Formats: sequence, C-alpha cells, structure tokens
Amino acid sequence: MGVVLGLCVACIAIVWLMMEKIQNKFGEKIDRAVDDLRSKPMDGVPSLDDIRAELEDLINDTIGQMRTPQIADHIGAMLQQYAQFRMAKEMNAIQQTLPGVADDLGPQ
Repeated sequence: MGVVLGLCVACIAIVWLMMEKIQNKFGEKIDRAVDDLRSKPMDGVPSLDDIRAELEDLINDTIGQMRTPQIADHIGAMLQQYAQFRMAKEMNAIQQTLPGVADDLGPQ
C-alpha cells in the first residue's frame, strides 16, 4: 500500500513539474507576442478614446429616444399576457388528447 501511495505522489509531482514548465513556456511566448504587438503601429484601428466617444453618443441617442410607458403600453401588455395564458391552456388541452411517447414506455 505504501509503494502505491508513493508512486501516486511521485506521478503527481512529475505532472506538476511538467505543468510548471509548460506554463513558463507559454508565459514567455505571450510576453514576446505582446512586445511584438506593442512595437508594431496599428493603422486603421481606432483608439480607446474614439471608441468610448462613439459608445457614449450611441447610448445618449438611445436613451434620448426612449419614452415613458403610456396607458396603451400597459393595456397591450395585459392583453398579451392574457392571450399567452389562454394559448398555453389550449396547448395543454391538445397535448392531453394526443398519445405521447411516455404512454408507450409505461407498464403494460
């Protein structure tokens, strides 16, 4: 039992060391890629300030076009909820009349 436990601990230690080695390699590759990207000028890519300004304009336009709900909106929502409830009841009634797969799987 002790030998098996020792082998398990040794295997875990080997796997851990391999993972550390792979992590270091990937870290170095990522650092090199980031340095390469920083050194190359990116033409045609907008700056973060430009993107932020465009998003702010879009949000302000969207919020500026919103309006408070009117009574017609509330009545429409109530009618929609009633229609959905009624359709669900009808679909349930139709489903009850159709034979299902579960009926075939039951005891005979």
